[in-house]
Amino acid sequence: MMNIKNLKTSSLNIIFRALTLGAKLLLSFFLIKYISTEEFGAYGIITKTLTLAIVLLGLDFYTYSSRNILQGDVALQGDKIKDQFSFYLLSYLLFLPLLSLLFIYEIIAWEYFLWFYLLLILDHFSQELYRVLLVFKKPVIASALFFIKVGFWILPLFILWMLGFDELKNLRSILLFWAVFEVVAILFGLYFFWKLPFKINFKKKIDWSWIKKGILISSPFFIGTIASNVIEFADIYMIKAHFGDQGDFQYGIYSFFVGMGNIVQMFVQSAILIVFAPKLLESFSKDKQKYKKLHKQMSVQNIGASIFLALGVFIFLLPLVKYIGKIEIVENYNLIFLLVGAKVLFNFSMIFHYHLYASHNDKSIIATMIMAAVANVCLNLFMIPIYGIYGAAMATFISFLLIFILKFIFAKRNLVLN
Repeated sequence: MMNIKNLKTSSLNIIFRALTLGAKLLLSFFLIKYISTEEFGAYGIITKTLTLAIVLLGLDFYTYSSRNILQGDVALQGDKIKDQFSFYLLSYLLFLPLLSLLFIYEIIAWEYFLWFYLLLILDHFSQELYRVLLVFKKPVIASALFFIKVGFWILPLFILWMLGFDELKNLRSILLFWAVFEVVAILFGLYFFWKLPFKINFKKKIDWSWIKKGILISSPFFIGTIASNVIEFADIYMIKAHFGDQGDFQYGIYSFFVGMGNIVQMFVQSAILIVFAPKLLESFSKDKQKYKKLHKQMSVQNIGASIFLALGVFIFLLPLVKYIGKIEIVENYNLIFLLVGAKVLFNFSMIFHYHLYASHNDKSIIATMIMAAVANVCLNLFMIPIYGIYGAAMATFISFLLIFILKFIFAKRNLVLN
C-alpha cells in the first residue's frame, strides 16, 4: 500500500510540474513571438531581480527553520512557524526601502515600481507557504500551489490572446495576471496550511532567541545562496551593462535560451528533489540504510530525468524556434547546448549536495558556491567583451562544472559514497 501511495504522490507531483513547465514554455514562446525582443528582455530582468529580492527578504531563514521543525519537538512546530513569519515581517521593514535602489539606478523602469513590490510580497509569501507544505510532507499540495502561482495564470492569458484581445499583449497585462493568481495561490495554500497537524498559539510571545539563533545559523547558507544567485544572474546585469542601449535586446535573446535550460533544472528540482529532500533529511539521523536506499533512488531518477529532458529540448526546440520567426533567435540557437548542459551538471551536483546537507557539512556547500561565484564573475568579465552572449553562456557552463566537481570532492572526502 505504501508503494502505491508513493507512486500516486510522485505521479501527481510530476503531472503538476509538467503542467507548470508546459505553461511557462507556452509563455516564453508566445512572448518572444508577439512582443519585442527588448520587452522580453525587460520581463526577464524583472523576474530574475524578483528572485534575487526574495532571497534578500528571506535571508535563507527557512534552511534553519525547516531542519529545526523536522528534527525538533513536535509540540513546538506551530510556534516556530509563527516566529518564522514574524521574522519575515521584520525583514520587510528593513529591505523593502533598500530595494528602491533598483529603480533609482534604472535597473528596472519606474513604470514597473508598484508591480515589482506587489509581486515581491505576494511571491515571497506564497513561496514560504509552499516550503511549509513541503516540510510537512505535502508535496502534491505544494506542487499544486506552485502550478497556480507559476503556471496556471498563463493559460487564461494565452486564451485571451488567441481570441484576439491584442490590447493584452504587453508586459503590464502579464504582470497583472501573475499578481492575481499569486493571490489565488496564497488562498489555496492557506486553506491547506490550517489543516496541518500543529497548533499556533498567537498569545504566546515571539521567541526572539530562536529567531536570533536561526539568523546566525542560516547566515552561512544565505552567503551560499547569494553566491549561487551570482552564478545564476551575474550574466544578466553584465550583458545589460556591456551592451548599453542594446542590453535589453541582447538579454532578450539570451534570456529565451536560459529559460529553455531552466526546464531541465526546474523539473528535476520540483518533481524529484523536493519529494526526496524531507525523507533524506529525516532518515539520515534515524536510519542510515533507509537513507542510502532513498539516496540511490533519488540519484537514479535525477540522472535519468536530466538526460531525458536535455535530449528532448535538443530535439524539439529547433523547429519551435523556427516557428517563432525571429532571426536573432534562430542565429543564436547554439546557446542552448551550453545552457542546458550547465543545468544538467547542476542537477548531477545535487546527488552530492544532499550528502553534505544532511550531514550538516554546510561549510563545504558554502565554500563550493563562493568559489564558483568568484569564477563566474571573472569569466563573465573576461568572456562577454570577447564573445558577447556566448561568453556569458560559457561562463555559466564552466561555473556549474566547477560546482559539480567541488561537491563531489567534498562529499568523497567527508562521507563514504558507496
